[in-house]
This record gives sequence, structure tokens and C-alpha cells, in this order.
Amino acid sequence: MSHVMAPAEAHILLHNDKCKIVFYERCSSHLIITFNSMGLTLDDEFGRNFFEDKGVSQINIACAPKDFFQHLSIESFTQTVAPIAEKYPDVVTYGTSLGGYAAIYFGSALNTRTLAIAPRFPPHDYMKGQRSYAPDIQIQHTDLRHIEEQRNSILTVFDPEDETDAEFVSYFLKGKSNTKFIELKKSGHYILKQLELIDKLRPCIESFIFSNDFQEKTIDINSFTLARRHRAKHALDNGDLKTACHEIEYLIKVRTGHDPLMTPWGLIKQYVELCDQVDLELPHILPTEFATLSRRMGKPDTPQKMMESIIKHNYLTCQYQACLNLSELTCMRFSDSGVAQSYLIKAANVLSKLPSPQKS
Repeated sequence: MSHVMAPAEAHILLHNDKCKIVFYERCSSHLIITFNSMGLTLDDEFGRNFFEDKGVSQINIACAPKDFFQHLSIESFTQTVAPIAEKYPDVVTYGTSLGGYAAIYFGSALNTRTLAIAPRFPPHDYMKGQRSYAPDIQIQHTDLRHIEEQRNSILTVFDPEDETDAEFVSYFLKGKSNTKFIELKKSGHYILKQLELIDKLRPCIESFIFSNDFQEKTIDINSFTLARRHRAKHALDNGDLKTACHEIEYLIKVRTGHDPLMTPWGLIKQYVELCDQVDLELPHILPTEFATLSRRMGKPDTPQKMMESIIKHNYLTCQYQACLNLSELTCMRFSDSGVAQSYLIKAANVLSKLPSPQKS
């Protein structure tokens, strides 16, 4: 008769309107300190089910939306976490995206191993002088480049073809003697999702925790997208738009981590790449959005560049125009298909989310 381990009791170490730290004590020589990524709330706990299943003790640290862990200082973190961490022979800080940044930053105060997956720090201006999410936030943390003594050893896993993540690595981490890098090309920013889809997430994380080996040599980066791209192209070549859209939307969902319904600009880009023989007119974009795109990227002069700028800057107005263009392109290529109407509906859905113009 198998024995089922009872879930560990949650010990709340710190809880206010900006930060929540919860400890799950289990019979283990390993302690994993996890950090939530953007999009998670104070009540979400990153990786809890996995670490509970593995019997690993866990401290999860969550911050309020758009706080970026700025109301948690190194001193407060150390005071709260260090007395527990000192009891474990092996401590790992771990996170992805914003959580990856936090794992590096707070791990610097402890003698830990750090696993940072596609780390990002959105409020910082390392992205070519532009803050990508919260330009008005006051950054309280010491810049990673200026932390004189980092006690942690850092493993950073990222896609060098992802501009934002590659820039983070170059700006903050290159040249640091305590940092090693694993490059997973074609994985995009949402590496954990990619690894999960090819059944490599759990083995890689488990191996790193227990053996300090991420098993990157067992990962076939072509498996991320190659098979789906081939199926999508074959479907397009044979006029099977329904199958092509299914495969393409899967690729978009993996790449962005969002519902493909709300990523039509990405679908357009994929569609243009697969149907490069179709002459697609540049979409008309509202003047303010076009001016912003021109200022940041230069005037997009090809469909490819336009779609890349739409993807990068994530404007609802651009999404709306991209939906309309996809509908038009679909009608042009498959005039008897009902798929075009579905993208008109998606365009209406996006349009409903646009802010109403303010009356003067």
C-alpha cells in the first residue's frame, strides 16, 4: 500500500499589500526559494505543486502587480529568509522572467545556487533606453552591475534570438565570473512553456536541483517548432487553411504564452512568413501609433517589419488592424473559406478593448 505524503503546512513569513513570503517545510536537505513572475498575484505560488511532489522545502516570494519586488529590500529579504536557509545544506533561488531577475538579485545575498530562466527586469531602462512597462516606477534595488559581492552561483537559461532577454544578459550578466549560460535558440521568452510541451521541464528542473545539471544536452531545440511549422506549410501548400491556422496558432501560443485569440499580430507574422508569395499591403495604423513605431524602429517599409513592430510593441490598435488584414488576406487566398469571418469577429473583440477617446 503506497503512502501519500500530506501537504506541507503554509507558514506565512511576511505579508503586506506589496509582498508575500510563504514557507513550506518538508523533510528535505534542499530548499528552493521561488519568485513569482509578472501576471501572478500575491496568492499565487510558483511551482508549488512540483516541489510538493518532489518533497522539496520551498519558500515562495510574490509581489503585487507592477511592484517588481521594489518594496522588498535585500535587508528585509535576508532578515526573513536567512534564518531558515541556514538550516539547509543546499539552497536554490529560482524564477523565470521577472522572477528570474529576482532570483539573481536576492540570491546575491545568500550562498545559493541560482537558476534564472529568461530573466527580465521590465522597469529598468536597459532596453535601449526605454522602460518597457512602468516608466514612472522608482527602482529601489541596487543595479545588478554594481553589486560588489555576489555569493550565489548563477545559471542563466535564455534564447539569444530573443532581443529583450539577450539584452538583459549582455547588460547585467556578461563577464561575471559566477555566471554560466545555456542558450536555447528558438525557445523564445517562454522557455518553461516550451520545455513543458516537449516533456523536458520537470526532468530539467529536477536534475538541476538534485544534481546541479540542467540536462541541456538532452534538449532538441528543433523540437520546439519544426514539426508544427512543417505541418503548417504543408497545409498551406495544399489549401487546407483550417489545419494551417490550427498549427500556426499553436506556434503563436507557445511563443507568446498567451491565448492566440489575443495575438493576431503574431499570427499575421507567421502567416506572412509561410505565404511570402502573397503581396500584403501595409496596414493603416492610427497616426499616434504609427508615429511611435517610427520613432522607435524607423518607418516600417515591409510587411515583415510592420508585423515585427506590432509584435514588439503590443498595441491594441495594431492588433485590430492586423485582424482586419488577416481577414482580407484569407479572403484573397481562400475566397470560399469561412475563416475570414472568424478574424473579423476577433477584430471586433479587440476593438471592444480599445479605450474610448476622451472628450475635449
